[in-house]
Amino acid sequence: EFRRGGPGVSFGYFGDRIGFEFEVQRYFHFFKDRNVDLVPNNCGVVLRSTACIDLNTRAWSGMGNVVLRLRGKEAMWRPYGTTGVGMIHPWIEGPGVQYDVDQNNMAFNVGAGVTRSMTTVFGFRGDLRYIRAIVDADKSEAYKKDYGFVRAMVGITIRLPGF
Repeated sequence: EFRRGGPGVSFGYFGDRIGFEFEVQRYFHFFKDRNVDLVPNNCGVVLRSTACIDLNTRAWSGMGNVVLRLRGKEAMWRPYGTTGVGMIHPWIEGPGVQYDVDQNNMAFNVGAGVTRSMTTVFGFRGDLRYIRAIVDADKSEAYKKDYGFVRAMVGITIRLPGF
């Protein structure tokens, strides 16, 4: 789904070939309203006698990742592969307390990207990751099935002196 993105930050340590990172991201309008089980008229088909309910679905995610660099840290262009696990915490706010719910879902990601050094301190980064969340269907969750999405990310990198 488009419009799922939002701001995020990651912190990491990278050796010559292998590194680790922790990232946190905030998502806006996370689920499509018609896919949330809370809403009897879920905006997929609008009935004339029932108003469409617009939900605010948002989420936080935290992931720990292993990063494998394909070139040494002195190269200007450094492609990498990454995989990791973490949690996505979506919540739903509706026009009444019966619609306000939240849930925690275990998640994993896999992807690839590239960094470009501009100076010894600053650079740019971009990557593409597939993120998949596992939902416990036995819990009374508002969104009851596993979900996945592709995330494209661009950012600025800052290398601390001595690292």
